[in-house]
Amino acid sequence: MHLNIFNWNIPVLHLKEHRLEFVSGEDLDAGPMTANSQSLDAFSEIQIDTNVLEATIQVGDSYGVYLDCNEKLIPTVSVENGTLLVKQRAPNRWFQGSTEAEMTITVPAGTDLKALTATHNVGDLNVEGINIDVVDVKVNVGDVNLDDITGKTLTVDSDTGDVEAEACSFEKVTIKSDIGDADYESTKDLSDYKMDLKTDVGEINLKNSDQDSDHYGVDHSYKQNGSAGELNITVDVGSITVK
Repeated sequence: MHLNIFNWNIPVLHLKEHRLEFVSGEDLDAGPMTANSQSLDAFSEIQIDTNVLEATIQVGDSYGVYLDCNEKLIPTVSVENGTLLVKQRAPNRWFQGSTEAEMTITVPAGTDLKALTATHNVGDLNVEGINIDVVDVKVNVGDVNLDDITGKTLTVDSDTGDVEAEACSFEKVTIKSDIGDADYESTKDLSDYKMDLKTDVGEINLKNSDQDSDHYGVDHSYKQNGSAGELNITVDVGSITVK
């Protein structure tokens, strides 16, 4: 059950810089929703730094961005020196109310990006059907979904949320998740990849390999020698699936 307190002018205790303040309901007004689309100059890199946002990057007709956000959560979007910059400031004080904020970035079919760097506080990140040399993602709370991505290196650091890479191909993969499942499905043969997989609480599933196995419980790990690539996945609480 969700209680909307914004029509009630009641004080709320707010912890700020190690001290408690009273914040009125008027200060917590969430603001209206707004939606707009924008054409962008061509870019070869993407840098995203957001507080509360669900982001999708996919193939479209042109370089562009579509935003559907609470007006107090609208990020700034610009292209500088061939890099798309998306920045979203943290809401003032203790933000409550509608945290709806969605962004879709599009690039033309056949676009090859040099890099995607994303720092997400809260929200899912979805990337589909794009070649990206270097993917580096940090998420505090939210899922990371990668589909049909080809590149050189993939690095994901997730505090809470699932990480799923489907039909992907990277030479080096490093995934770390504190709480959440980590799935990696490769379009390449992984039999000659160096692997280091570990989950403290969960299971490890290796599919379509000579070493099919399931591990249950705690402190389970799997290692494999190889020279074609590198796959490292570490999960504290959650399962690992590689295929």
